Amino acid sequence: MAASLRTVKGLPLIRGVARLMQGTAFGVRPGARGLSLFHAFQYVAPRQGVLPTIPVVYDLSFLRHPAWHPVSRLLALLPLAEQCRVAPVVHTISAFSAAEIQSLLGVDRRRIHIIPPGVGSAFLAEGPPHPTTLPAFDLRSDSFFLAVGTLEPRKNLCTLIQAYARLPPSLRRRWPLCVAGPGGWGDMALPPEAAGLIECGMLRFLGYLSVRDLRDLYCAARVVLYPSVYEGFGMPVIEAMACGAPVVCSDAAAIPEAGGSLATYVSPLDVEAWTRALVEVIDSTTSLDQNQRERRRAHALGFRWSLGAERAVGLYQAALAAL
Repeated sequence: MAASLRTVKGLPLIRGVARLMQGTAFGVRPGARGLSLFHAFQYVAPRQGVLPTIPVVYDLSFLRHPAWHPVSRLLALLPLAEQCRVAPVVHTISAFSAAEIQSLLGVDRRRIHIIPPGVGSAFLAEGPPHPTTLPAFDLRSDSFFLAVGTLEPRKNLCTLIQAYARLPPSLRRRWPLCVAGPGGWGDMALPPEAAGLIECGMLRFLGYLSVRDLRDLYCAARVVLYPSVYEGFGMPVIEAMACGAPVVCSDAAAIPEAGGSLATYVSPLDVEAWTRALVEVIDSTTSLDQNQRERRRAHALGFRWSLGAERAVGLYQAALAAL
C-alpha cells in the first residue's frame, strides 16, 4: 500500500492538482486567516498572490549547472527569480549562496539574509554507537571510510571512487569505502573501477539510513568524505563534526563555511589529491584524538536550530518593516 501511495504521489497529474490546491490556499490577502507572511521553504511559493512571501534559496545550482537537474525541476523553479525580485527579503543559508543570488538574480545584497541550517539534536548526542549498528553493516569502528549524500552527479562520487581505487588493495581491504544516501536524479557515471570494488566488498552502497544509523556511522568512521562540486551549505560536513568525526571535503562553493578551520579541503576534481588525502587519513590518528573530536563537536554547536530560530525572528521583523 505504501509503495502504491508513493507511486501515485509521483504522478505529474496528481502533483499538478496538489500545486493548484496549495496555490489556492496561499493566494490570500494579508491578515486573512491570521497570516502576515509566507516563508517559502521549498524555494518557490505555491502561488504569487498578495500575501508577502519570503523565498528560501538554498543554492542556485539549477542556474549554474542546469544539466544536473531534471527538466521538470527547472520548469518548477522558473518563478523563483520574480519572487525574489518582489520579496521584502530573501532567506539563504550561506554567504556563498548570498553572493550567487546577488550575482545571478540581481537581488540587492541588503535584502538577502543568511540563516545557516541547524544540525539535528540526534547528531549532537554523546555516547558510542548503538551496539547493533556496526555489526548490521558488517563494519568495525575506525575501520571504514564514509561518504554521505544523495546519489546524483553533483555529489562527485566518481572522483572519490577513482581516488579510492588508487590505494593499494591491502589498504582497501582494511578500510572499505561506504556510501550512504538515497538514489537521486541523473546518471552518476561511476568509473569502470567501481564494479570490481563493489564485487569484492571494498565499495559498499548502504542506501538511505535512519538518523540513528547515520549518527552511529559518523561516530565510528575513520573519516567522512564529501567531494561535492556545488553546495549551498553541506549538511553532512556539519553532521559528521557534531559526531566528532574528521572530515575531508571539497573546497568548492559553500562547503568551507560548514567545515570551517577543522576540515581538510581538496579540490573536488583532483583525483590524485583525494588519494593523497586518504593516505594521510590512514596514517593519522586524528579520528581517535579526543581533543580533536571535542573541537569538532564545539564547532558544530555553532549551528544549532535555536540560533537559527533567533535569526528567523529578525528576518520576519525586517520583512514586515520593508512592506
